This record gives sequence, structure tokens and C-alpha cells, in this order.
Amino acid sequence: MEQLFAYVRLSFPKNGSDSAILGITKAKQRMSESHVVLGLATPLLNNQLSMGLWGLYTPAMARAELIEIDHRRLTASGEELASHLTEQLGTAWKTLCQICDSGELRTCQLSELAVKFELLIGDSDNRTRFVEALIASSQSCNAQSALYRHANHYLTKQMEIGTKPFLDYLVQCDDSLLQIYAMDIKQIEPVLVLNDSVFSWLQGQHDKPVQQIIEQLNQRMNCNPLTIPYSLTSLPHRSFLMSSVKLLNDGNGEQYLQTLLHHHQEIMKQRNGAPWIESREDKLFVRVVSDAGELPDVDEGFASLKDTFENSYFLYSFLLIAREAIRLEAN
Repeated sequence: MEQLFAYVRLSFPKNGSDSAILGITKAKQRMSESHVVLGLATPLLNNQLSMGLWGLYTPAMARAELIEIDHRRLTASGEELASHLTEQLGTAWKTLCQICDSGELRTCQLSELAVKFELLIGDSDNRTRFVEALIASSQSCNAQSALYRHANHYLTKQMEIGTKPFLDYLVQCDDSLLQIYAMDIKQIEPVLVLNDSVFSWLQGQHDKPVQQIIEQLNQRMNCNPLTIPYSLTSLPHRSFLMSSVKLLNDGNGEQYLQTLLHHHQEIMKQRNGAPWIESREDKLFVRVVSDAGELPDVDEGFASLKDTFENSYFLYSFLLIAREAIRLEAN
């Protein structure tokens, strides 16, 4: 059924061929034939286990309490949602099931099925119901309901879809818990970005003198005061992050480099692997070389990275999903 829906989705009258469907390349190729064979022998995905319905989407669907991972079946709320949708398809749902049972799709069937399925998921009430089932609440996180409410308010004002602008909005919202979460993220992110930027740059500095590396770091030590919230006592790698913050704030490039490389070495030791970067005889030895990273200009220094966001904290995806419930109403 997962494969079949990919072909149906690709056949939508409105922008179906431009959809970001997993396996779209193979699906397009096969749709040029009069018949398409369905099943494990003709997969659309290179790794169905990790990328398919029971792979990539499983954790999110389980947290939304729509499926049971261990038994690979729908929960009661999942059954209710699925029944609500399949009942609206009427005879088209029966046809889809028959096609799956036969293991073969006649491509001439797609246009009629696509029209009915597009009407189903294009219906604003259905989209809202599905979006709310996915992200409107969570028994394990009381803040999620408030986050969904504020996301809807944010989106109806047609504000920018982005992690940083949404966090800026949450810092000013009327929910004190969300304010704290948003501020914590805004304080942590510059530290993560800076550490990642330096490490990525180091991957391109094989055989360079360590003293030269230190000098280049020191030339850019103009950070705005960085901080890690003391309240986040269970933050992963907190000790390293606190140390790197102090050294960056002090402008100590030598100790910062040693701390960064030592932390990386400890991480790789836990993974039973060799460090990607280490110091050998006063030179940098890089096992995993990459020229993708670069440091900011000397004049701008590390302070220029303060507003850079590399991690979305799933907020960007949250906004995209929430937007689907109001997208058609806005048009």
C-alpha cells in the first residue's frame, strides 16, 4: 500500500510530479509502463526498513500515539483516524486494497484514484484533524499543546517559517515555560554552532602547525558573552560545553583547541573508533579530511556567528506540519 500511495500521490492533478516523494525517481520511471508490479521484489526505496513507513516515520507516529511500534499496528486513536479517512474514499479504498492484493497496478487507474485521494487530503477539515493528531498534544510533554497553539497564532500572522524567528516569537509569548525553553535554546545554539564551525574547519588543516592553528583561533576571539543555562543539569556533554564557553569567553585559543580535541577523542573512544583529528608532534593530524568548513573573517571574528542557526530542534518541521492545517484556508 505504501508503494501504491506513492504512485497515486505522484499522479495528483495539482503539482503531483513536483512532490517531494521518497522514491520519486523510480516511481516516475515505472509509471511510463502500462503496468506496475508492487511488492518487495520491486521496491521504490533503497532501504525500505529505515526509510519506509515503518522506519523513518515510526518514532513520530508512535509518540503521537497513532501506532504501536512493537506490534506494528495502529492504536485505537490511529484506527479512528484511519477509518475516518478511508470511509471518505468509499469505493476508491476498496479498489486500492484490491490492487494491493493483486500485486499489480494498471497505470490507467491512477488518474481517477489520484483525483479522489487529492480531494481527501486536500480537505481542510481532514488536514486539521490529521495535523492535530500528529502534533497538537503529547501525554509525555505538557508544553506541546501550548507550542501548537502558539505555532498556529504565529503562522496565521504569516510570519517567517524558521527556527530563529519562531524562537524570538516564543521568548515574547505569554507561556512562561515556552519562554524558558526558547531562551535556553537561543543560549545553547551559538555554542554548538561555534564548536561545530571550528571542528569542521580543523578537518581541512591536516599537517598544519598547531601553533598556527592557535594563532588563527586567537585572532577571532571576540565572542559576545556565551553562556550555558545552569538549570540544564542533564544537558548532554554539559561539562565540555561549560569548559568551551569559559575558554571562548576568555579568548584562550590554545586551551580551547586542546579541550575540543580531547572531547572529540573521548567521544570516538566511546564509539571504539580513532579520532578524526589529533595533535601529533606539534602538527595537526587529520584522518577524516574535509574542506567544507571555514572560519569567519578576522575582522568579523566568532561574534559574527551569534545569529547563525544550524540546528532546528524540530521546530522547523513542527511549523511546516502545523502550516498544513491552515494552508488551504489562507489561499
